[in-house]
Amino acid sequence: PHIPISTDIDNSITNLKEEEMGFFGRRNKDTHTRRRPSKNTESIQDAAKVTEKRRIGLRKKKVQGDASNGTEKSRRRPKKGKKLAKDGPKEDEELDVNLSNTTAETPVEEEEEEDVSVVPKVELADMPRLIEDLSTNSAPRALRQMFDLSDENPKRIAMVSQNPQFIPTLLKFIASCDLQSSEQYLALLVLNNVSIPSPNKRLIAVDHRGAKLLVDLLDQDLSCHLIAIILVNLTFSDSELRRDLAPVLLPPLFHCLQESCRVDDADACIDDYGGLFMEFPETAKWCCTAVKNLTRPTTSLSDSNACKQAAELGLVPILHQIITFTPPQSKVKNTNIGIETCRTRSSLQSNSPSGPWQWETNSLADAALFCVMNLAVSCKEESMSFMPQLEKIANFEGNFQGNLSANSTVLDFQRLKARMALSFLIGFSFSHDNITMDEKKRTSMLQLTLSEARLLVDLLDHTLAKRSSPLGLYSAATFPVKWALFAIRNLLPLNGSILNQQQSLVPRLLLILVDFISGKSSAIDVKAAEYAVTSLYYLSTHGLEEAFYIDRSSTELAQILCAYMERGTEIGIYASRQVLLRLKHLQIVPVKTSSAVELHLPKGSLHYKPGAQPQSNILHRPVVGYDIRKKEKQVFNSALHAVQTVVEKGFDNDEILQANKIANAAKSQSKEFQYVWTWLEKNDQIIESRGQQPTRREDGPMSIFGLSCGPMFCASQKI
Repeated sequence: PHIPISTDIDNSITNLKEEEMGFFGRRNKDTHTRRRPSKNTESIQDAAKVTEKRRIGLRKKKVQGDASNGTEKSRRRPKKGKKLAKDGPKEDEELDVNLSNTTAETPVEEEEEEDVSVVPKVELADMPRLIEDLSTNSAPRALRQMFDLSDENPKRIAMVSQNPQFIPTLLKFIASCDLQSSEQYLALLVLNNVSIPSPNKRLIAVDHRGAKLLVDLLDQDLSCHLIAIILVNLTFSDSELRRDLAPVLLPPLFHCLQESCRVDDADACIDDYGGLFMEFPETAKWCCTAVKNLTRPTTSLSDSNACKQAAELGLVPILHQIITFTPPQSKVKNTNIGIETCRTRSSLQSNSPSGPWQWETNSLADAALFCVMNLAVSCKEESMSFMPQLEKIANFEGNFQGNLSANSTVLDFQRLKARMALSFLIGFSFSHDNITMDEKKRTSMLQLTLSEARLLVDLLDHTLAKRSSPLGLYSAATFPVKWALFAIRNLLPLNGSILNQQQSLVPRLLLILVDFISGKSSAIDVKAAEYAVTSLYYLSTHGLEEAFYIDRSSTELAQILCAYMERGTEIGIYASRQVLLRLKHLQIVPVKTSSAVELHLPKGSLHYKPGAQPQSNILHRPVVGYDIRKKEKQVFNSALHAVQTVVEKGFDNDEILQANKIANAAKSQSKEFQYVWTWLEKNDQIIESRGQQPTRREDGPMSIFGLSCGPMFCASQKI
């Protein structure tokens, strides 16, 4: 049965109340094969609700009958340690499920007289006794009391830290339980709660080998997706623990994910699971989420073994299947992979058109697309095959049904994730020259809508503030700051104008530079700072004629850039100097944000001179350059674009001054920088002197020390 869960601010799975779970379906203990419920069998949860109503009605009649004596008979349950029936409820079997409390009652048997109307409250001091009870017939009662005690996060930490024998005893008990038994389920609920706090994760997963035990149990019983949920908790951790867990968990998790997506009888699966072409969709979803956690890139790309291991195991074909959306009634089989197309509860419905607008948070497709993003950062070569699916997602437009606002937000976020992944693959990197692609196609893949631009800037804001998305799209730690900056830098050349409209972007970039200079944040390394200052460089081009929003004075901005130049990379230093040269000419608009902090920079660190005043014709007017050495012509979308493309870079360059020179040369059709320049008129035709086809670079790259970038301004913006 489906088990609803909730998540906290860290995206860890929180309290799984038994009344939320319903009655956990159990099968014969001697039969460990995976089965789906019969189509003709009434669901266990519905049966429990009907029985509860029947029981309450009977109790009311009994109370009325005893009113003259002023008494009400207490509820009864079996003696301690009595196990529940393994075959599940019969059609006429009466269940007593307490839906109002956090504990679930066992079936009522009238011959037993034990009064359980009052459940004694337990405290942390009772933990030694409860641990001892796990080896006695009182284990079920002890587990229920442990579950109640683990309801609060501080107690979860104390339960583990103050009782060294608790975790090994609990894991031993889980290993000794029959698969799908009520005792195993209660023990897993307790383990789920105590696996949420960060201090407990390594102790459970590594020190006591809990992760290995759990993934082995999951492999034996794929129907128990609660085990996969606990693995999600344990893998949502710091980079060191993820690095230690990846070799242990990735191979079996991949196998469980593959088996959960496999189905032998698609027709029966459709009837039982609402059109899901997979055997265990919940298990598949949480296995994929755990893989997403394990493959999340760290600050250093050299520490990307998890992604490489996942790619070698065969994760790429599985992800292809999950993020490929097709008409819901068709069943597509990939003969290269050998499993049928996976259809998720949130992506492909049986009776309606589907697409990324249905990939809600924590759905299988949502987790799979995060995995693709992780691979795109760390394993670029293996991820290039995702480009057709990513392009389809990025440019998807569907007819929404139901909640228009919620669906459009989900779609915008999934499209943004696809564009971020594409920016890692075909954006602007040092190896970009090895990629051949039609520039118009590249533009369609990477060009943001206004709503996507807002989500991207909000993503950076929330990540820096360590806040989860208020829309529930991601947690505080989902996106490392460095790779959020990497995506912004890669998307800026094609989306500079639309991103420059976001008033909080420049203030956040300055805050990142301040953190780097002061050394306050370990998440901001030298490359992250380079991405931030290069992003400022791109935005400053638009700030020459559009509003340039900052939350500091021009002097403070200059101080930050000068301080960065003392410790930055070569690319970062060049970008900083170009911003300083343009600073006097930027259309600065002050804004108030919460990111402005007092600067403590050494005196005398301010050393720069204003650069040349930009001419009005250097930003938008196309210009033609005839290369004297190669005897060929090229078209650039502006004089400034031409400077950034063909002029050799040097520390003393002033790009605005050089663009002015090209504009003056174009006016007189004279030579400058080994090119003869002319303005491109509307009806001009370019003919190569050697009979070759002309090379038009209206969307061509600009570069900083070999860093390929892209056109200066957006051609058209989808809003």
